Amino acid sequence: MNESYQGLGEETIYLRHNEIRTDRLTLFFVHGLGSSGSCFEDVFAYPQFGESNIIIPDLIGYGRSSSASEKNGYGLNAHIRRLWRLIEGLQLSELVLIGHSMGADLTTFMCQEDIDGTIKRFVCIESDITQHETAFSKMAYEAVQRGEFEAWFARFRDKEGWDMLGASPSGREYWSALRLSRADAFRQDAVDLMARAHALPEPYRSEMGAVYCALEIPRVFCYGTESLRSQSLRFLKENGMEVLAFESAGHSPMMDQPEVFYPFLYDFVRR
Repeated sequence: MNESYQGLGEETIYLRHNEIRTDRLTLFFVHGLGSSGSCFEDVFAYPQFGESNIIIPDLIGYGRSSSASEKNGYGLNAHIRRLWRLIEGLQLSELVLIGHSMGADLTTFMCQEDIDGTIKRFVCIESDITQHETAFSKMAYEAVQRGEFEAWFARFRDKEGWDMLGASPSGREYWSALRLSRADAFRQDAVDLMARAHALPEPYRSEMGAVYCALEIPRVFCYGTESLRSQSLRFLKENGMEVLAFESAGHSPMMDQPEVFYPFLYDFVRR
């Protein structure tokens, strides 16, 4: 695994990657709210992916990337603009997107915007496919509404997050990344996620879910059976979406079961 920084105007984004060649397919991974690209590091343990570019950024405001400039700020649209700038700057022409949680929301909208056909396939891991999947973003949003976000986030990042997550390896990994997250990034992204997850009429209110089902590229929705709500699974099945369940896995199946997830990913890319 290589590490580098890419300048995006006044901001700097941190990347995990292998050798980047502009003439081959790129696997482009995007992490979720409060997380970092470390959640995908297991991909480097699988040598078969060496025939493709592997690029895993830390979103601005998270991990080892810089904070946002005052002009750009946070929110889903700001992150999406940066990711397209990064792709353009690295001269990447064929992409498979792999997004997790908020990162799956971001990549869903990127697929919608991709009029040039740059994105060839999409692996969506536990996006906010319905309004029922907004766990930590809902907690943050409610704290914002009470005017208590800063105090809540300090508790969540320092102790409450560990109490909730520390029992599992993937939970501990998330908590470690959470401690590097900037409070203003988490707050704005959570508010934006909640607005988009409740943007449509009942029964399924998520804008992300509606966009995902309307995509026309090959895609698959991955989920842990210990995490996804029954309402969300019903929504996916009602819309005829291809799904892949990871038995006994939680919200992060790529960390809970990397020995299953990454062989699947290789087969999906080469399908």
